Amino acid sequence: MAQRIAACLVIFLAVLTAWSAPGQAQPKDKIKIVNIVPDSLILGDKRREVTVEIEYELETKKEGIIYLGFNTDKPEQYVITESVRVKKGKGRVTLKSKVKAVDWQGLAPFYAYANISEYPHPSPWKALDFVTAEIKIKRR
Repeated sequence: MAQRIAACLVIFLAVLTAWSAPGQAQPKDKIKIVNIVPDSLILGDKRREVTVEIEYELETKKEGIIYLGFNTDKPEQYVITESVRVKKGKGRVTLKSKVKAVDWQGLAPFYAYANISEYPHPSPWKALDFVTAEIKIKRR
């Protein structure tokens, strides 16, 4: 009996080592903001359309959703303004949203935020990956 348990343990460890061996990339979902137009906003302006180009790689789920948001209400909290559903694989999406610049007085930069999540997802849920990109603020 002890030999059987030891043999099973050795097999389990061998499989685990092979599965997580260096050089064996594990599936990873990724998201990256590649472009923001305009790359700066003028403080005091009305809401202005911002276009955000996002590259993604969804490997672990059949379908996902990309959310775009900005820290318009609080320095470290993002308000989601747009979303788009995506299929498993790699791709690029463009999302547009009207945004008003906020100066957080040194507490935080003004950011665009994007995440990729499973779709549909439970509530609450954790994003598969997320990214932020600063949008420069100009004064008149």
